[in-house]
Amino acid sequence: MRVLYINAGNMFGGVETFLATLARSRGLTPGVEPEFAVCFN
Repeated sequence: MRVLYINAGNMFGGVETFLATLARSRGLTPGVEPEFAVCFN
């Protein structure tokens, strides 16, 4: 299953820390293919 996480903003805080934790832990869920999108002006 592919999962897309989208975040808008240019500040590093709680949501970005959570996304980084998900990326580091992706080996725990081999059936999930995470993709991340972060955008800001």
